[in-house]
Amino acid sequence: SPCLQLGVHLNLTDGYPQTDIHPHTGLTTGDGHFQSRTVLYPRAVFPTDDWLATAEAEMTAQIEAFIAYTGRQPNHLTTHMHFHILPSLRSLVLQLAERYDVGWVRAFETTSTVIQFNFLVQEPAELFHPDNLKITPDYIISLQAWLTQDPERLVQTILGLTGLIEI
Repeated sequence: SPCLQLGVHLNLTDGYPQTDIHPHTGLTTGDGHFQSRTVLYPRAVFPTDDWLATAEAEMTAQIEAFIAYTGRQPNHLTTHMHFHILPSLRSLVLQLAERYDVGWVRAFETTSTVIQFNFLVQEPAELFHPDNLKITPDYIISLQAWLTQDPERLVQTILGLTGLIEI
């Protein structure tokens, strides 16, 4: 259906990569699996040029596989384990979004993450990336984070937000 929006959920932390990544890059283990997020996140804080090039090649391969399989350009990009909260990986994701003319990228700001005791949550002030790339949704709610709470508290929290909410 032309109305159905499809996107790519980029992955650098679970399973096997699309590309042949050598373990010395730090993105995969000796058996070819992606490293866990506990390894990915620190490496993304102080990335080498080779590491970034490998990550970009892998994400590009994932987008290309999506296009080959669906015959369509992705409408949006998201990331597994929300890895684009890290500036180095966010930069790559936003560059790929522009390269592939992607309409929007999932929000990455802490102020968009609605969990209990996140006092940083606020109304979105800027809905667009400086390059006019739409960043959405305005809020992300992880149900896992709310399982120990009274459901009414979650409902009241949602009713207090304005904008697009991903649950």
